[in-house]
Amino acid sequence: MNQYTEQRIAIAKRRIQPYTADPNFKAIIITGSVAEDKTDDTSDIDIILYYETPLTEEAFQQVCDAAKATGGGVHNGTAAEGFAIYEYIDDVRVDLGFNPLSEIEEILTGVLEKADTTLINQLIAGGVLKSIVLHGEAWAAGWKERLSHYPTALGEAMVNTYLRFYPRWVVKRMGVDRDERLWMIELCLNASQNLVAVLCGLNNLYHPGKWKGIASTLKAMHIKPERFPERLEGLFRAPLDDAATELHNLTLEVMALVEQHMPQVDISQTKQRYLINRLR
Repeated sequence: MNQYTEQRIAIAKRRIQPYTADPNFKAIIITGSVAEDKTDDTSDIDIILYYETPLTEEAFQQVCDAAKATGGGVHNGTAAEGFAIYEYIDDVRVDLGFNPLSEIEEILTGVLEKADTTLINQLIAGGVLKSIVLHGEAWAAGWKERLSHYPTALGEAMVNTYLRFYPRWVVKRMGVDRDERLWMIELCLNASQNLVAVLCGLNNLYHPGKWKGIASTLKAMHIKPERFPERLEGLFRAPLDDAATELHNLTLEVMALVEQHMPQVDISQTKQRYLINRLR
């Protein structure tokens, strides 16, 4: 554990003291870069506090005012529905989410039992699984145990949901040939997001929900195209024609991996639509 992680855990423990003695708060966890020990001197602290009964309006206002007094503020939410704030402690930004216990239970049920592929819920599920527990070990241990068993149905749903790409001819004719550079960047970014999501399904990994810190997810993948991270980044550095060719290669390789490792998912029509030839 590096010095920045140690410092931030100490700040978090100090910050949550008013809540650990309150029986309304069932669990408090750290997620994000601190939980994964990938911090530096710019890293913030992500703390989630799960409560049973909503805060009163008075308590809510006190928390918000205290955050603002440090130079922070309110992200969103209400006392009744849950809310998120940010504040500064020892020059470190601290993000705190005050969430109903029912909300995390609903999210876990959706992801684990209903194959919810929504990326924000995947992010939350993965965050809880990797979290550092500061309070409410019994609650958090139960969540982690459930999340440690990645459902087959969820992997299949990730493939079915995100194996979606513009046909090759669209990329070539409408992107490269028209020199649509900004659109090509957008297209490559969306396609890359989908490729990563499909590979998460194949690798039984919860999607990180964002690009920041994606390297650790890519590193954890055992099933992926050769040199996948480098080739993914290369899409945004290469000339348009080369980027289109590499994106095509990656798409076909990922489809081949689906056919190899998840043969029960029929991707024949998706593949046919992608390969339709209108390049003439």
